[in-house]
This record gives sequence, structure tokens and C-alpha cells, in this order.
Amino acid sequence: MFDKQDIVAVVFERNYKTQHLQIQIVPVPKKCSKALRSSFINAARLKNIEMVSMGADQEIWDMVNEG
Repeated sequence: MFDKQDIVAVVFERNYKTQHLQIQIVPVPKKCSKALRSSFINAARLKNIEMVSMGADQEIWDMVNEG
């Protein structure tokens, strides 16, 4: 779906004090995706946040601890 439009889906969780997740999915032109990835990583680094990439074969439950 996105490939035909030459875009990628950028998915992130909005971190705000609520009782539910706020997952955002934003379409971005493919040509901007590498710059966007490094921008996220740099912004996280400035706030001492570790970013972890998931492989295509991984599930979110493989990455997080329950509780």
C-alpha cells in the first residue's frame, strides 16, 4: 500500500499522561526516512532516552518486560 505511493509509515507512541496508549502512524516520503530516523535518535539522545529498533521478525513482547 505505502510502497506504491513511495512513502513509509513512521510509527511512534505519544508519551502523555493518560490511561491508554496513543500510537501515531504518519506517512513520510521514502527519501526523508533516513534523515527522520537519525533525527529521532538524536532527539532521544539529547533527552537520555535509548531508542531500540525492532527487526521485522520480532514482536513487541520480545522487547519489553511485563509489569
